[in-house]
Amino acid sequence: MIKSGLVYDESRLNKSRISVAWASANTWTDGSLYGTVEFQFSWAEIVERNPHIYWVEAMTDYSPTAFRFLLSDREITSRQLQPYDPRRDDGPLRMRDGKWYRRGNMTSEFMITADLRLRRCIGIDFVKHHHRHCSLYGSSCPDINRQPQPHRTGGMLLATCSPTTSIPSTSTCVPGACATSTIC
Repeated sequence: MIKSGLVYDESRLNKSRISVAWASANTWTDGSLYGTVEFQFSWAEIVERNPHIYWVEAMTDYSPTAFRFLLSDREITSRQLQPYDPRRDDGPLRMRDGKWYRRGNMTSEFMITADLRLRRCIGIDFVKHHHRHCSLYGSSCPDINRQPQPHRTGGMLLATCSPTTSIPSTSTCVPGACATSTIC
């Protein structure tokens, strides 16, 4: 499972006690900003299980700008969150005629108030890490310099993880590697 945890970055939620698992719909030409292991989940299932959507913030210092939404299975009342209706609101996440859309020129970051169970994972991929940026460990990420090949990361994951392994949202069971969760 990808374990939810407290928000520790510069988000407005970093002083809240809300635990989240992070996901993104982005793919990266120059390598993933989130790590070398990509767990893929169904967007339709995530929003079905977490129908309460809240606008959190736009991270305008990021390049490209990141938009952040919180998805929850329950209603949350907080001054830091604004309820968001993708059918009516004019933001970077929309639903029109039963189909989901997002702003493709921005980074999508979804904060989900639940653990992501790997049995619900619809795919796994081993990807190259971005050569300069890491959202999890910054410049101290060992994969920035090491740049493990995807097939090597896959082998390491299989060799070190058991079926009951929990993967914190900010790390993975692959020594020296970081993981991400992607929504499709």
